Amino acid sequence: MSERLYTVPRSSRKDRESTASISLKPKRFCDLDCAVSIAAACRAPQASCSSNSKDLSLLCKPATCRQRTRRKALQAPKAAAQYGQMEGSPNRKPPGIFIRVLSAFFFMIPWMDVFLLGREHYHRFPHTLIFYYLGKPLMPYYFISQWAPLVLFFLMYLYVIRNTKLHHFMRFNCMQAIMLDIITMVFNLLRSYFPAEFRWSILMDVYDMFAFNMCMCTIVYCIFYALRGRYADIPYVSESVYLQVEASI
Repeated sequence: MSERLYTVPRSSRKDRESTASISLKPKRFCDLDCAVSIAAACRAPQASCSSNSKDLSLLCKPATCRQRTRRKALQAPKAAAQYGQMEGSPNRKPPGIFIRVLSAFFFMIPWMDVFLLGREHYHRFPHTLIFYYLGKPLMPYYFISQWAPLVLFFLMYLYVIRNTKLHHFMRFNCMQAIMLDIITMVFNLLRSYFPAEFRWSILMDVYDMFAFNMCMCTIVYCIFYALRGRYADIPYVSESVYLQVEASI
């Protein structure tokens, strides 16, 4: 018996070129093809772009034609989209250089309060003493009395946060600086209530370094975004700050 050999028929050259052009088609040309197909369908008689735009957009969503997601800039905290609008309101235009510098200066208050948590950090990493020397000129005025921080808190709240004539960016950063200062004071308060066995152990050093690094990194992050003219978005904190500023109108 003669064996019968079954051979797979080869595809033609045109078919291979067409499949290669589809599979190797760059991603940036796919959006162009989708736009051309939508425009051609809209030019057709008895067709309206408004009614068919949703149906035609489905044609442009295969796996090879996904649109690139744009990176979102931190323009405002998440609460702004739910409870208010940043555009079209008074005192909500892009802040100038003076407002940016003054908004960043408010964060020197939690900056000075976090120094009490950095003793162990300064001992282990002496090059981080630059954070101490940056706020040292203001410390004699801030700690001139035990009531000075409390008086400064009421002055900032009454004359800056509740003053609707000031720029919204300045009021927001002032309130956020107060919130960060409260968090720093909570760390200092907990530190004084720990038992002696905990305070004289290595766990106290770990607690001080953790609290100092977390607070200082957050303050530097807020100063950086304030100088850029952007709203620093801290989880849970910025939303409550925004609601507090809006409630003071």
